[in-house]
Amino acid sequence: MFSHYGSGKISTLRLPGSLESGDTSLVVAGSDNGVVCLSEYSTKTTIYLWNPTTGEVKKLPPPTYCRLWQNFNSRLGLIYDPVMNDFKVVMVCSHLSGDRVRDGSIFAMFQRCNTVVIYSLRTNSWKRIQMSNIFSSSSSVSTLLNYDCSVVVNGSIHWTLYYHDQDNYGGGRNFKFGVVAFSLTTEEFKLIKAPQHIKAKSVQSIGKLSENLSFINRDAPGSVEIWIMKEHGASYSWIKQASVDLTFFLKWPSLRKWRFFFRHEWLFFQQPHEQHEQVFSIAFGNNVYVIICSASHGLFWYNLNSNTLEYLGPEITVVGFNSASTYLLN
Repeated sequence: MFSHYGSGKISTLRLPGSLESGDTSLVVAGSDNGVVCLSEYSTKTTIYLWNPTTGEVKKLPPPTYCRLWQNFNSRLGLIYDPVMNDFKVVMVCSHLSGDRVRDGSIFAMFQRCNTVVIYSLRTNSWKRIQMSNIFSSSSSVSTLLNYDCSVVVNGSIHWTLYYHDQDNYGGGRNFKFGVVAFSLTTEEFKLIKAPQHIKAKSVQSIGKLSENLSFINRDAPGSVEIWIMKEHGASYSWIKQASVDLTFFLKWPSLRKWRFFFRHEWLFFQQPHEQHEQVFSIAFGNNVYVIICSASHGLFWYNLNSNTLEYLGPEITVVGFNSASTYLLN
């Protein structure tokens, strides 16, 4: 795990014994204020809160109101409520669209037909709310299932969304990339659209960078763009913060830190013409850090301010959380 507010270091943490099971895969659904939300992949309704600082684990009661269809699926998010000093888990329940079951991945996710339930740690109970209509009422929309971890920015939970108009389905799966935001204050959902030229399949992850909602776009093999939203919730306010060519440094197996060219507000890296291995960005640290992964070179911190890459270690799966917390879950 790594801390979004730390010095760019990754720590290895062992799951408590109560969460370890050889037969169960755990999915990290989100984190906020030092607490991590986990769910069992096989059941989708077995949910835990875990405080890595204290080691405490809380197993949530089964979510009420969510009907478990045969082709049931869900998205989860965790957010801290500073007004009530409470943690809340938001669960959106959906099922495979009837005429898309054969595809195995097309869900009517984040649509009016969904069931939405919210868990309060303070009351240890669930409540049901109405799903907002985030799409035009005149359009028929399909959404592609995505298991990316949710991200909390500016008092809202955010999920990645790939969607397209069903009327154009036969013309090819040209999914659009967007972000669904759930406001803790209003308990309403909102669709945040990406710039039109961004293709869904090229977006690697969303995160929080310098307190702004951000996403990483893979512009070409070995090349990524870092986009940030300057005004939260305003689709027009996306700007490209940096363009980074990662292929150059991969020619240096012993590289530990390397400084690149800087030009105006953009970051440019020399692009060699030969083919290179695949590299990709996997997570944001807050403020200035992005974690970048190379299959044969391992993990690197990329620092936007100093324009440097720093070697972290071999390739591993990492999960971010945003601060240490002594909050008691039980």
